Amino acid sequence: MRTARAFLLVLFSAGVCAAAGVRFETGNGIRVRVEESHAVPMVVFQVLVEAGSRLDPPGREGLANLTADLLNEGTKRRSAREVARTVDAWGARFSTGADKDYAWLRMTTLRRHAEEAFALLAESMLEPAFSGAEVERRKEVLLGSLRAEEDDPASVALRTFEHALHGAGPYGHPVEGWPGSVSALDRDDVEAFYRRWYRPERTIVVAVGDITREDVEALVERHFGSWPRAEGEGAEVREPESTEPRTIVVDKPTEQAHIVIGHRGVSRRAPEFEALLVLNQILGGGAFSSRLFRSIRTEAGLAYAVYSELVSRKLGGSFRVVLQTKPSSVEEAIRTTKHELLEIRREGVSREELEDARRYLTGSFALRLDSNTELAGFLARSEFFGLGEDYVSRFVEKVNAVDRKLVAELAREFLHPESLFVVVVGPKDKIGESRPLSKRRFTVRRLT
Repeated sequence: MRTARAFLLVLFSAGVCAAAGVRFETGNGIRVRVEESHAVPMVVFQVLVEAGSRLDPPGREGLANLTADLLNEGTKRRSAREVARTVDAWGARFSTGADKDYAWLRMTTLRRHAEEAFALLAESMLEPAFSGAEVERRKEVLLGSLRAEEDDPASVALRTFEHALHGAGPYGHPVEGWPGSVSALDRDDVEAFYRRWYRPERTIVVAVGDITREDVEALVERHFGSWPRAEGEGAEVREPESTEPRTIVVDKPTEQAHIVIGHRGVSRRAPEFEALLVLNQILGGGAFSSRLFRSIRTEAGLAYAVYSELVSRKLGGSFRVVLQTKPSSVEEAIRTTKHELLEIRREGVSREELEDARRYLTGSFALRLDSNTELAGFLARSEFFGLGEDYVSRFVEKVNAVDRKLVAELAREFLHPESLFVVVVGPKDKIGESRPLSKRRFTVRRLT
C-alpha cells in the first residue's frame, strides 16, 4: 500500500531513530501496536498468538496448524458459511495460519467496516466453533496437501533436512504435521490445544492503516478486555534436541537431485543476527553476486539456482544452502559448497562485497514492507521476538555498523563446514555414480 511505503520512505530519508506508532499493553496482558496511516481508507488487523507447531504434542504433529486453520471456519454464533458471506459482503479478507512459533489471524478491511470486522476477528479468536464436521473437512484438505507435497522433491528435501537437524525437538516436524499424525487428530485434541495455549498474555494485536490509537484501544478493551488470564500450565518445557551431522539420500525418481546442506543456526533474538545476514548475503543470499552462485552456477555450471539462508526462530534456527543439480554432479556440488564455506572462513570478505551486501540489505528492507499487510506482519513479529519498538530504524543502523572484521569473526565462529547435515533427494542409483558420495556413510530413505 502507498501508505506504508510512504511511511518507510519518510522514515529512512529522514534518518529517524524511533519508529512511528504506539505500543501499549492491556490489563490482561495483550500487547498492542498501532501504526496510523490515513492516506487510504483501509485497515489491517493482525493478531498473533504464541501457539505455533513447536507446541504440538508428540504424536499430534500438525495440531497447532489445524487449530489455527479452523479459527475462521465458524464461531459459536455463526457458521463457516455465514462468516465467509459476511467477510465477502464487506469486500474484506480474513485469513488464519500457523508458523513453527506462532499462530495468526489477519483481517484487511475498508475503514468504514473496521469496527464490525474487528468484532468478527475477536469472535473468531475467542469463540471458535471447532465443529466436528469442519475438523474432519479441514483434515482431509490438509492430508491432500501433504500427499501432494510428497511429489515435490524440493519440499521433501527441506522437510527431511529440518527433521534430521532438529530430531524429535520442537522444530523437527513440519508445521502441517505428518500424514499419520494428522489422521489421528480429532476435535478433542483441537479444543485442548486451544484452551491450553490461546491466552491473552501470549497474544499480540497489531493495527495498521486508517485508524487511531484511541479507536484501537477502545476496540481491544471492548472485545478482548474480559478475556481472563488463564491459570495453570502454559510454560514450555521442550528444548531443541541435539543431533549428529549425517548424509541422507531420499530415493526418488527425479531428473534433478535436490540438495540441502547446513547446520544449526541462531535464534532470531541473537545479537549478531544482522551481521549474520550480511555474511549470508555475501555467501549465498545475493541472487547473482553471491560466492555460491558464482562458483556453482557461473564457473562450474553445476546448477541453475543456488542460495543460502538463515532460518531463525525463538528457540534457535538453521543455516542452509539449497540447490538442484544433475544426479551425477551431486558430490561435486557438495564439495564446491563446502569449499566456499572454508574459503570465507579462511579469507574473510572484501570491502566491495561488504558494501554491496550492506547496500542490498538496507535498500531492500523498505521494499519488503511495501504494503500495510507486510508492515502489520513485521510489527507483530518484531513484538513477538522482542526486537524493540524502534527496530524498523535500528535494523538499518545495525547493518551499516557491520565491518569486515566482524564478518570474518562470525564466519569462523558460525560456519561449520566440517560438520554439515546433507540431504539429497533424487534417484539413488544415478547419485551413486558420483563415486566419492558412494564412499560416504549415508542413510537411504525410500518414500512410501
